[in-house]
Amino acid sequence: MDTKYDVLVVGDINPDIMMIDYDRLPNPGEETHSKDAHIALGGGCAICASGLAKLGMSVAVYGFLGSDMFGEMMVRKLEKTGVHTEHITIRNDINTGFSVALTNSEDRAFITYNGTNELFDVKDVPDEVIKSAGHVHALCYTPDKHGDYVEFFKRVKELGRTVSFDIGYDDTEQWSDKIMEIVELVDIFMPNEKEATNYTRKDTADAALKALATSGNTVIVKKGKDGSIAYRDGLFAEAGPFVTTCVDTTGAGDSFNAGFILGWLRGFDLGKCLIIGNAVGSKSVEQYGGSSGVPSYEELKAFLNKENISI
Repeated sequence: MDTKYDVLVVGDINPDIMMIDYDRLPNPGEETHSKDAHIALGGGCAICASGLAKLGMSVAVYGFLGSDMFGEMMVRKLEKTGVHTEHITIRNDINTGFSVALTNSEDRAFITYNGTNELFDVKDVPDEVIKSAGHVHALCYTPDKHGDYVEFFKRVKELGRTVSFDIGYDDTEQWSDKIMEIVELVDIFMPNEKEATNYTRKDTADAALKALATSGNTVIVKKGKDGSIAYRDGLFAEAGPFVTTCVDTTGAGDSFNAGFILGWLRGFDLGKCLIIGNAVGSKSVEQYGGSSGVPSYEELKAFLNKENISI
């Protein structure tokens, strides 16, 4: 297929502002301090797209940013990693969304302003943008937009593209079984363990995977520090984690997605795709920011070679 890009990623784009090792949460009228701080590329769409670009894929994003300092910063950061940004709409009437993360050795807390990310809706992605890539990766699902996502995935398939989907956490905590409509439409369904077990009402990741993998498509369950499992066409695969020094887990799942999609598009078997996803995810947690630690393809090969794994 002759396309401009390997992958189109659609969804949220925003900075993550990280206050690291803070003294304590301030009371009203007080000021406290952190020992370090970082501003990083945030939003699952931006993190996954940046990871794919670092890994050598040709990638474009579709989303919204404000005509402000944060919007300009996100465009620069995306373009610096090689992501194409012409499908980002810049708006003058609403500010760029952002998250403030308060992190210390014990826990993390977040305050998020959605801003321009509220404008994203899959039903608005033009056919011509979809057709610009061979594969589409989608995020930012909410239960009230379920019908829009069903129609979007049907449209992507009718246009002859493959598609992957990271459903994300259900903030309503309804965990509707309607998601099985979507599982049957997409080529790769990519929940984490909590999402998979909640949606299926199962007690374990393995049981959830079995319940989800009924259509012949690829279903993955990301298990964080315990690795990942997947099922496709009667084939089960699993891959354990890599030993790493964890600094920040933000975006590790999106970085895993980038690695898995890379392997899948390059035709690797299911187990090797999981290994690549785990490797990219493990490298991402070694630095602050969701995509800062993602390796280049050559760096990934070198890392895996040390583990006696070739790609």
